[in-house]
Amino acid sequence: MGRLEPLGQGFCAVVFAGLLLYFAIHAVGASTVPLPAVAFALAMANLTAGLSLVPIGLGVFEGTITLLLVAAGVVPGEAAAAALLYRAFNDGFMAGLGAIVALGSRRRRRPLAEGPSTRSPQVSTSAKYPR
Repeated sequence: MGRLEPLGQGFCAVVFAGLLLYFAIHAVGASTVPLPAVAFALAMANLTAGLSLVPIGLGVFEGTITLLLVAAGVVPGEAAAAALLYRAFNDGFMAGLGAIVALGSRRRRRPLAEGPSTRSPQVSTSAKYPR
């Protein structure tokens, strides 16, 4: 079970990302796109953004989603709004979650106790060494 846990978490992340885009499309009023088309658009957008040389695929990701949603029958303005809404919510959620985790781990951290001294050990000069 231990080896499959990351796979399950990755699968859940992909499903939730697809649902987030699906809900973003519905939020802007384009409710005619089937879920498989949304999943395909998201997969291709992630692929093209990963292959591009632009940092985090900024613009490439949104452009790919917009293009594929327009091909699926969504009005261009609604497709672009859905792509930007998805990107803003997804990145904003991840940044917020990271901030919460960082603050939580900061509170749990204990101050470091004074460790061993950095001074060199004192060697007694009065000790007799065998010759």
